Amino acid sequence: MNLRAGKQTKRALVSALAGTLASAMLLPMVTVSAWADDSDTQVVVSKVANANGKGYLEVDGKPFLMMGVQSFGEWQTYGSDAEPIPTNQEHRVLPQDWLENTFEKTKAAGFDTIQIELAWNQIQPKSEGKFDWTLLDKYVKWAKQYDLKIDFVCWGTNGCGGGILPNTIHGYMADIPEYLQGSQYWGREENGGEQRAPYLPNDKDPVKAKDSKYLFEQERKAVHEMFNHLAKVDTSHQTILFQVHNEPNHNDEWYTQHDVWVDITEQLGKAVKTADYVVATRLNFMGSTVSDED
Repeated sequence: MNLRAGKQTKRALVSALAGTLASAMLLPMVTVSAWADDSDTQVVVSKVANANGKGYLEVDGKPFLMMGVQSFGEWQTYGSDAEPIPTNQEHRVLPQDWLENTFEKTKAAGFDTIQIELAWNQIQPKSEGKFDWTLLDKYVKWAKQYDLKIDFVCWGTNGCGGGILPNTIHGYMADIPEYLQGSQYWGREENGGEQRAPYLPNDKDPVKAKDSKYLFEQERKAVHEMFNHLAKVDTSHQTILFQVHNEPNHNDEWYTQHDVWVDITEQLGKAVKTADYVVATRLNFMGSTVSDED
């Protein structure tokens, strides 16, 4: 199915890869299949089921109506968009454990799901193959404590158009591991300079194409390892969704290199589907409608 979207001015929730689901906003949706074969080690926590031609989210074998609120996650502890906007993550203004407050308030407000913006470098800060599950484990613990489900909103190679690097306009939101911040991976500015677009695997420059393949491969490995880890620590199945990219159509190449980006997106979704802990995956597009071309 073609995921091409026309340019719009408002937001729409578009769930993809695992199927279609509706949040409390009931916005337009499209689907793409990317399920892996079941294995002895896999546990399928959530999926999009179908009844009478209508999709719905199923969690642990039962229908689940998600009423969620989105959290800015750890970025809140570094600052905000109030002037002066922090350009790096060197000076934390709130302790990490302050984030438990967001779980408490989400539950008190009557929601059943917290949608946490999770940056790639929050689980893999510096180097290849080296992961830090400290924050992820806290999220799972707090979700269980406050009886909330988790929808992780992934920020990596394409969060609102690209990756966010330190010492830029919104550097406190940097989301790329240190070893992948080099200029060989990142091209033009997107979204008013907030993001840098990654080079793509089909770049005419063979060196850039090779570096790009490595970048996206590393992102897939990180997501895969994250869900293998969740199989060990999230035994109560608090995590029920994973948003693969956030508003990827901020990147102009979502249109001009659409097939390439769809393949990248599907491969990232498959990193979840082939892990030991499997959940429904989705996309969130900028826009208010989805056309037949989408």
